[in-house]
Formats: sequence, C-alpha cells, structure tokens
Amino acid sequence: SLLLPRALFRVEEKVWKFCGLNLSLALITSCLIIYFVAFENEGALGSLKGSLLGSIFIAVPGFIIIFKNIRFYFSILHIKKSLAFAVPLIPHLLSLWALNLSDRFILERYVSLRDIGIYGLGYQLASILQIIAFSATNAISPFYYRTATNSSDAHVLLPRVATYYLIFL
Repeated sequence: SLLLPRALFRVEEKVWKFCGLNLSLALITSCLIIYFVAFENEGALGSLKGSLLGSIFIAVPGFIIIFKNIRFYFSILHIKKSLAFAVPLIPHLLSLWALNLSDRFILERYVSLRDIGIYGLGYQLASILQIIAFSATNAISPFYYRTATNSSDAHVLLPRVATYYLIFL
C-alpha cells in the first residue's frame, strides 16, 4: 500500500502528487482487473490477481518516495501519542474492511465466481470517483486546518476555497 507516501504528500500539501499517486494505483489496478476478468475469464480470482499485481507494481515508486524521505528516529513519547490516537481507530477500520468485503461473501452463495469477478470489476471502476473525492479531501485538509487556525482572513479565504473545491468534486 502507499500509506506512507500518501501521508508524506498530505503533510507537505502536495495535492497533485497525492492525487496522482491515488489515481495511478486505481487506474493500474482497474486495468489489470479488467484484463484478468474480461479477457482471461478468471472471475473473482482475476479480480484478486489484478489488485495484488497493481499494488506490487505501484509499490516500486512508493518505496523510492519513502527511502528518499526517510530518517530513522525513535521516541517513546511519539510512540505513545501515536498509539493513543491510532488504537481507538482499530475497531472502525476493521468494521470498514469487513463491510467492504462482506458483499462478495454474501454474493458467493447466490451467484457464480465469474459474476462476482465482474461485480468486483464494476465496483472497482465505480470507486474511481470516490478515490478522486477522497484524494482531494485528504490533500486539502492540512491547508484548511492550518488556515482556519492561523489566518486572520480565514473567514474570507475558506469559503472561497470550499466553493472551488466543491465545484471540482
């Protein structure tokens, strides 16, 4: 996954790099899933293969980004603060993961694996809009909060930014 490169681009407010990384992953994965499901007729297995190969393919630039920006530093205080923030999110993330995968397990009882693969492909293609919206929201959040807390003209600037942001979405 591209968790660390995405977090880096968010913190550095590199909106276009953040969105580009997310869209690249989505497009590469979608193309591979289309190939395995539609052309190789592999159904659900093709969907899984496409997702795995897409993640592996995009991991190479991800590792390059990480290693260009990594500095090893150990702090018990930072670890405690991070865990205090992250541990309460675990049930939420597990339930989100279960919800995203549950439809395929339910469908497995009622339709063929080929149909589940096609469903997965359609789901992947439809999620492109969600990825764009998620990317833009995550990329603009640091700017928004920094401006809201540190700028005296935030009441003028933020509504304008929000308007253009909504038009973009």
